Amino acid sequence: GAGITPFIAILRQLQAAGELAGNTLLFANHTTADIILKDELAALLGEHYINIIKSAPPGVAKMLIDKELLSMCANGKASYYYICGPDQFTADMTGILRELNVPEDHIIFEK
Repeated sequence: GAGITPFIAILRQLQAAGELAGNTLLFANHTTADIILKDELAALLGEHYINIIKSAPPGVAKMLIDKELLSMCANGKASYYYICGPDQFTADMTGILRELNVPEDHIIFEK
C-alpha cells in the first residue's frame, strides 16, 4: 500500500488552494516511532490531525480506529471518507462507515 504518501500531497495541495478547512486525518501507526511528518501534519490540520497509536508507550493513550471514533468524526456530515491501509483494515473501516449510514459513493479506497 501507499500509506500516507498520497494524502500528504492532497493535504499540501488543499492548503495551497486555501481549501484545507473541514478535513480530518486519522493517522494510524503501530508505534510513535512509525509516525512520519508529524510536525507538518499537525501544522496543516491542528486539532483535526489525530494520531492513532496501537502500541502506545507509557503516558500516551492507546487508540484504535473503531466505530466510536468514526462516529465522533463522521458527525452526520455529508463528507467523503478516504481509506488507505491493509485489506482487512479497509474492509473493517468500510463496514463501520456503512453502519454509520455514510453513502456508498462517499467511501473511497483503492480497489
